[in-house]
Amino acid sequence: MAGDSRNGLKQLIAAIILIFISMVIWSCIPLRSESYSALPVEGRIGQEIIGRNIAATVHNVYASHHISSSVGTLGVRTVDYYSKGYWIVVDATYGTLIESSQMKGLLRAGSTQTGIRANVGDESTLPYALQPGLQYRSVLVFEVPTMGHVMELALLNSFKDERTGAVMDPPLDSQITVEIPPQSVQERSRIVIDRSRVR
Repeated sequence: MAGDSRNGLKQLIAAIILIFISMVIWSCIPLRSESYSALPVEGRIGQEIIGRNIAATVHNVYASHHISSSVGTLGVRTVDYYSKGYWIVVDATYGTLIESSQMKGLLRAGSTQTGIRANVGDESTLPYALQPGLQYRSVLVFEVPTMGHVMELALLNSFKDERTGAVMDPPLDSQITVEIPPQSVQERSRIVIDRSRVR
């Protein structure tokens, strides 16, 4: 009888230990959104940052309330854009390494995250599909309400699910992340963008 109660107690303790171990393991499993998100590869301004299918170098970062951008293939017309906040203009070189892909850019400033402004000039957006081995240099324009925080630029491949047509971050691919400290941002009264370059 005493042996049965000891065996029952041992089984109860073993069950409690197994439940505890299961809880610990379960808490370490990533969420679905975490398991499908891009893997960050961090770097700084001026450094070439290389991921699995993406590479990028941020050369300079500018800020202003006013942008003048040439439009048209010959840059024959200049359009002015004003912001109540700040225009953040990132001069960058980027490309894909293994396979053709679209790319998207995000800028986080404080609690605000914003995408590239596609309607600012002709050359302020990423090409539709980047060809592997080619490097593209252009300006990426973002609009943020305030400046002064450490900003973070993220460049990552864009992935389209063929079954659903949904566009999402590519699963298990790289995300280039560049921290932009306030002291490395060149603030100007007006930024002139001409043929993908800041003048």
